[in-house]
Amino acid sequence: AVAPPPETFFISKEVPRDGNSFFHALCHQMAATETFRDVTQKRNAHKKIRGKVALFLQKNQEAYLQHEEGDDAREAYIEKMSMDGEYADYPVLLAASAMYGYNFYVFDFGYTPPRAIKHSVKKSNNDRG
Repeated sequence: AVAPPPETFFISKEVPRDGNSFFHALCHQMAATETFRDVTQKRNAHKKIRGKVALFLQKNQEAYLQHEEGDDAREAYIEKMSMDGEYADYPVLLAASAMYGYNFYVFDFGYTPPRAIKHSVKKSNNDRG
């Protein structure tokens, strides 16, 4: 099992605003850990991480896609989220949190000081990516 970094672990870095920002940021944070360094420093690593999260969603639809009614809607959602340039949303954030065992903080810089909202779920036993 891979231990996630401590709660105090945080590195701020601007990432491309190309619809893949969540996955770029995830790669950047994961690259700071020895476990994921070889995967996350490769070219287009964000695409690989996105694909793994989409596959995780596919396997765990009941847990993360309750907002999508019916199998067709869920499949369409997963297909959309697997596409390069599609912005991640809350179900993707929660699925990635469970998949990798990380807590995610979304920062709102519209406040002084910036506000951080913590998002996390228990690590899933189904897949680690």
